[in-house]
Amino acid sequence: MKRIGVADLLDMALTDDQLAQKVEIVAEIPSIGGTCMDTRGNIYLADAENSQITVLSPSGKRATLVQDHRLISPDALFIDRNRRLYVPCPQLQKLAFLNDGRNEVQAPFLVFSIPLPDSLDGIPLGTGVEG
Repeated sequence: MKRIGVADLLDMALTDDQLAQKVEIVAEIPSIGGTCMDTRGNIYLADAENSQITVLSPSGKRATLVQDHRLISPDALFIDRNRRLYVPCPQLQKLAFLNDGRNEVQAPFLVFSIPLPDSLDGIPLGTGVEG
């Protein structure tokens, strides 16, 4: 995962090479199906390879919120104002073009609703970002 400052992106005086130098690596992460952010700046990562949701704090600390074999292709995460994380699981990795020509998608298509704790392994968790 990489980041760059908005001010750098808006600085028209920077050359492409100079702009590239402003990009910094935040964390090495697996293939991600979806992300969302809370009001404390934590990034929630839908780890499709390991059927889990991890939290990456602004300081770089990472913790696993949930791991479950039913999290098949977790994607499009969002947090509501009641501090529930919603995780749709569209089973993309079971589609024929991603599964050696075999379509193994099965209904129902699950959407998990996970109540967020106040903190996770010492990482304070926030609410959904609105606006």
